[in-house]
Order: sequence, then C-alpha cells, then structure tokens
Amino acid sequence: MVLAHEIGHTLGIGHSDVPTAIMYPWYQKNITMLDEDDKMALESLYGPTQKFVHNPYNDKSTTTTMSTTTMQPTLHSTVTNICDIKSVDFMFLASTPSFPNFRLYIGFNRFLWKFDLFDIHIPLHSEYVKDYLPQKTQFEPISHIFQNSAGNLFAFNKLTGDCYTTSFPDLTILEINKVPIPTNSKVDVIFQTNSGQIFVFYDQAYYIEFNDGFKKILNRGRVSDRFLGLPKNPTAAFRYIDGYIYFFTQDTTTTTTYYKFSEYSRSVISSGPFDWNLFGIPWPNSSLKEQLKALLTRVLSIYE
Repeated sequence: MVLAHEIGHTLGIGHSDVPTAIMYPWYQKNITMLDEDDKMALESLYGPTQKFVHNPYNDKSTTTTMSTTTMQPTLHSTVTNICDIKSVDFMFLASTPSFPNFRLYIGFNRFLWKFDLFDIHIPLHSEYVKDYLPQKTQFEPISHIFQNSAGNLFAFNKLTGDCYTTSFPDLTILEINKVPIPTNSKVDVIFQTNSGQIFVFYDQAYYIEFNDGFKKILNRGRVSDRFLGLPKNPTAAFRYIDGYIYFFTQDTTTTTTYYKFSEYSRSVISSGPFDWNLFGIPWPNSSLKEQLKALLTRVLSIYE
C-alpha cells in the first residue's frame, strides 16, 4: 500500500482526506483497491478511463446473421474488451523503421488487436485480421503468422499448406512455398527461433526444422525429444522480446495454459494459467496489485 501511495504522488496526486483512499496521508491496513476518491483524482489529471473497446462488428447482437442481399455472414464479436480474451488464435511481434518499438499483434476469432510494448495504453480498437494480410490471401484460412528474421511477415494457409512471405508493412507477396510435411498431416504450430530456424510441429508428435525460407530441412524428430516439457497439443507459439518461445494450449473454451520455453536449455522453464501480465500488459479491470506487477514486469523486460 505504501508503494501504491508513493506511486500516486509520482503520478501527480496529492493527499486525500478520505480515510479509505490510498492517498490518505496516514497508513491504513488492508486497503488493496483504489477508492473512488483515488479514481476521481486520477481522472481529473488524465481523463476518464475507457473500460470497453470499440469493435466495428459489435452491436447488441452477439450472433452471426446472414445478409439477404449478399448471402455473406455478418460477424458480431462476442468480445468487447481484449482483457476478456482467455485464449488466442495467434500472437506475433513485428517492428519496422516507421515504428521502432515492437508491437504485439493478438489474433482472436478473425479480429486483431495491436499493443505497443513500450506504451502504457491498452488497444482501444479491434481490426480485421484480413486487413493485415495480402489481398490475395484475405479470404483464406490463414494461421501461424509471425515476422521472420528478415523483417517479412510469414503466414500459413492451413488448408492448402501454402506459406506466404510478404514484405511488411506494405504486404507485398514476395514468395509462396509449400511446407514439406507428410501428406494428410495436420500442422499444429509454426514459429521461428532467435537463431533463425523455423520449426513446424505436426500431428501432435513430430517436428521438422527448416532454415529461413523452407529451402532446407535441418532436422526432424519427435517434439518430446527436442522440446522437453511441452505438451502434445500446442495451439499457438511465438517468440517474445525476452528471448523465450511461448507455447499455448487451449484446455477448455475459457482456460489456456502457457509454457515458457528456452531454446538454449531446450526445456520448459515455467508454465501456468495464461495471464496478460506475462507480457507486461496491465488491464483496467485488474486489481491494483496486478497492475503494479504488470508495470514492474515491463520495467524488468527492458533491463534484463
């Protein structure tokens, strides 16, 4: 509580005369949440909070309806706030000279959110995933997107097996390849390591290691032999700025488990329930303690 009180001063807030406020000048036990007086002081300095995210698809209906004129489905997102997302279809980092800070792209249910890792604001608007794909691929079932070591975006068509390498951010197709895996096999995840190799997991048991661009197979084998501690059913994977590979398994429709993997020790070093605080993203719905933890996590990620 004392730390939170002093952070309040750092933000420019003076003392409060409300005994239940964190900014009350005398120490009070068991105060773990912001009082309304604290919130009013913050809003007077920085403006009101926005608890809900505008979504271009969102209206009072949460179902999928069919247009009688175009016979195309009209989508309505059931997610009005990104912090309500408990699982992801994909995540990837990307940067260009036009925005030198890394941005974290979060894909869920055909929608995309962007988050600047060195900004304190949460994403306020969702966008179409297809708008971040080349026009040729906008209506294809694309998954496993990431930015490779050359700065280009890689996207995989899970039905045809086509791999699109596109320039970023102008999204010009540079190359189209096929992932050379056994016929009728199902791709689970695709990701690139810090050292540049691309790994494809398939059939919940096997992997193939390629050089950048899928020009050459470097290795192949069982996931359990090369990636110690990983489960058999990862649904997404991406390389984060801390140097680790994060894998995700969707256990139920509302619960996801993360696995933090070190490519140097070739083992899982931590795992647990999925939490946005893993990536230093504080949500306004979180408790004060959780928001402070997210802030400190971001600071540590800069200096580690």
